[in-house]
Amino acid sequence: MEFKDYYNRHRAHTSLEGEKPEENSESERRASLISYAWHEPLSWVISHVNSRMITNSPCTGLSLDIFPSVRVNGTVTVDGVAPSSALRVWLQVDGALAKAGVYQGLAARASLVNNQTGAFMIPAVPTGHFRALMGSGVPSNLYVADVRQGGLSVFDSGFDVGRDSPPPIEIMLKSGARTVEGMVRDASGKPAVGATAVLVPPRERRQNRALYYTAKTDATGHFKIQGVAPGIYSLLSWQNMPEGAYFNDRFVSRNEDAGRMVNVTQVSMSGADIRLIPAIGR
Repeated sequence: MEFKDYYNRHRAHTSLEGEKPEENSESERRASLISYAWHEPLSWVISHVNSRMITNSPCTGLSLDIFPSVRVNGTVTVDGVAPSSALRVWLQVDGALAKAGVYQGLAARASLVNNQTGAFMIPAVPTGHFRALMGSGVPSNLYVADVRQGGLSVFDSGFDVGRDSPPPIEIMLKSGARTVEGMVRDASGKPAVGATAVLVPPRERRQNRALYYTAKTDATGHFKIQGVAPGIYSLLSWQNMPEGAYFNDRFVSRNEDAGRMVNVTQVSMSGADIRLIPAIGR
């Protein structure tokens, strides 16, 4: 498959249903090229790279930097000390690279945190821009307060892995996670069974997927979301929502006023009832 066809197919796949794909940025086109390179033998990719395969205008100075995989080291603390329970850390790559096979296996290589020192090590990490996430099994009273590298927060921004191992990552968990519970009802007022209730962070933090929380409603339309970091969120639920669509800011913004604001900065919240947003419009 030529890169141009691969790139166009990727744009169509990553756009929401019924929307015209946006013109991707140069950085997104480069990410698509790297993803494409992981899918094909390197010699084949190089032989098919030409000056007009990414855009309709000449492209010069194109290069592929090939680095060996490295280790990512770090520590996890709970209220400032090593965790006493078994916890795991995994890495998620940003953007189009997530679809490349070499990156899809990262979640399967989640590292077990040493409960004496809090240390973890994830081996064989390829180049890319990553976010450090906690695996399943985190107690519901804990939340991720920050992720730091070199004394600076990378919780929202993520961090880069290049030719060398990056500086250690520090994941800071705190107790006092909030709980949000309520009901989802359809347009007729009946309980919406099996609907997904979603807490979406403020717009300035929507690049951070660790700040999205979901739960399914039960047979009575009731949901309960635990392990929520203190803060202000939008609470929404869509009918027949495409998987992961709530990570897309445009998708959320179209109907954000149909949900409700949830403030759990100080305490948990019950009685957070919302209406199910129809599949098209409101």
